[in-house]
Amino acid sequence: MPFKKLRPYTCNYYQSYFILFKETGYIDEPYPANDIAILRLEHPALLSNYTRPVCLSSPLLSVGGVAPATSAMTLYDAYV
Repeated sequence: MPFKKLRPYTCNYYQSYFILFKETGYIDEPYPANDIAILRLEHPALLSNYTRPVCLSSPLLSVGGVAPATSAMTLYDAYV
């Protein structure tokens, strides 16, 4: 079943979403990494301290290419 309920930590707002991509190579030791997913939301997201937009360098990124990405205020190249 692709649609599930999402409940942010800051309110009682529920939303249906569809997982478009989920990283399968999650590394949990010695630190969490690769914990990313791309979701299609039923409605616009409510922005908060836990929900923020991601800015991509181009809307025309090709699968298998490289794009700039950020994590904890560090800029690096990421494979897309």
